Amino acid sequence: MKVIEKDLKNNTIAVALSGGSDSMSLVTYLLNNKKRLNLQLKVINIEHGIRGDESERDSNFVKKFCENNNIECFMFKVDSIKLANNKGYSLEQAARILRYECFNKVINECKADYIATAHHKSDNAETIIFNLLRGASLNGVSGIKYKTGNIIRPLIDTEKSDIEKYIADNNISYVTDSTNLDTDYTRNYIRHQIMPVLNKAFPTAENSITRFAHLAGADNDFLNNLAKKLVFIDKNAVKIEFCQERPLFYRAVVISLKALNIEKDYTLKHLESVYCLQNQQSGSGVDLIENARAVNDYNHITVYKKETIDKIDEIPFTTGLVNFNGFNIKIDKKDEFLEEKGLFFDLDKIPKNSVIRQRKDGDIFTKFGGGTKKLKDYFINKKILRRERDNIILIANGNDVLLIAGIEISDKIKVDKNTKMIYNVSIIQGEK
Repeated sequence: MKVIEKDLKNNTIAVALSGGSDSMSLVTYLLNNKKRLNLQLKVINIEHGIRGDESERDSNFVKKFCENNNIECFMFKVDSIKLANNKGYSLEQAARILRYECFNKVINECKADYIATAHHKSDNAETIIFNLLRGASLNGVSGIKYKTGNIIRPLIDTEKSDIEKYIADNNISYVTDSTNLDTDYTRNYIRHQIMPVLNKAFPTAENSITRFAHLAGADNDFLNNLAKKLVFIDKNAVKIEFCQERPLFYRAVVISLKALNIEKDYTLKHLESVYCLQNQQSGSGVDLIENARAVNDYNHITVYKKETIDKIDEIPFTTGLVNFNGFNIKIDKKDEFLEEKGLFFDLDKIPKNSVIRQRKDGDIFTKFGGGTKKLKDYFINKKILRRERDNIILIANGNDVLLIAGIEISDKIKVDKNTKMIYNVSIIQGEK
């Protein structure tokens, strides 16, 4: 039986053991070669809450195997049906999500260096066919990788027939999952109905499919590396350089979404909508998923997550330390006017009933040195991005903006020779 051993040596390996023939062959191989590989062997078993008594039987089988062989076993019980119903997932998808949560728990608690699953060459071929029929991208038809983070698949290049021979030669006991025979599950239909036909017509079908996946994976890695050069992470947003090559730009959008912890549910339509922003005017934007938005910011696309906090419209102007919509603003008295060190103004020139707020339609601003214009036009001239304008803090009286925090004061409140109360405005923390 062909087993990839490079990450097994000198490490603690937790085998994902269902009790089925594939995982039992893997755990037996590791048990028999434990000393040679100098590995610490553990087991992780997950009861998915799908098959009732049969599933309990399988977990008990695994537990007894571990007890008989003195193997530490981490047992988990999850409710895949509940998650599927609550989130609208397929049962297969829900089970996989919960399974990987259990894997990550073991890894994060430093109970193992790697989780080893028993995926083999036939699983890989079935997955490639499954993803191809779903209309997947090059990434989707690259197949199951030997290693993904702390998850390894030592049997990924092993033929199913070799596993069956290893089971027979070593008289290994195992249990059978009845759902593996149910062709109502898409993967089972591919396994029992499609693959046998392909293998009969093309005896080397599995090898050809997996070879295609390796080539597709190499091409995909090359394109992803090029796409990464278009992406720049900036605070809580991601910038994408303009690029008219769709294969690269689409990948750059996917990389950006993943940087914002959006791993799934985006579609080709989402990627195309972001691509089209390049040919629209600056400030144009599209809403994506999970509160993400993409906008044309003059010479690049910015992808970010919109704020979800409830905002206050305005608060009365006051001095001291002021918290407003997540910003901490310091408005304090100064003994002297230092023009190069911040925004200084004459407190006595602030009219009564002035407020601290963010921009509104109809706002006007008199620039320092004179000249009144719409606040919107002022922002455009300063090339302040549209998505950033709503977060800028203002001091205003009606529609007359007296101070733009961090940028400029109005000529109406400037310090002059008659000023007695010199004040300064600064945002000291919580800046967006």
